Amino acid sequence: MIRPLRSAHRAIWSALALSLPLGLVAALAARPELPREDLAALEPGSVDPHEKLIALAAGSPDVLVYWSEAPGAGAALPQDARLLGRADRGLLEQPGRQGSLLLYSLAQRRVIGRLPVSEVLP
Repeated sequence: MIRPLRSAHRAIWSALALSLPLGLVAALAARPELPREDLAALEPGSVDPHEKLIALAAGSPDVLVYWSEAPGAGAALPQDARLLGRADRGLLEQPGRQGSLLLYSLAQRRVIGRLPVSEVLP
């Protein structure tokens, strides 16, 4: 009685060992690309700057806000970037008067948006 159960158990685990990794790879391949919105394309004054930050952060999980004086345009954070806080919970400290706010996605490990500080601070 126990031998047929063992063979059924072995067959089920063998099938799972093959199908679960394949299912994971298929799910990762099928996930949609997150929309990347360029802040420079938005018309100045058309949208509240805080709403711009929230809108950009809404499409990605765990978005952090950094401040930097460096004008870099790449996907990596500049060397002088300072963490200000999470985009969904408010900033821990105020940025400087010059430079830009960078939205960094932990999930994507890249900068997903930039906003000049002059548009955010009065």
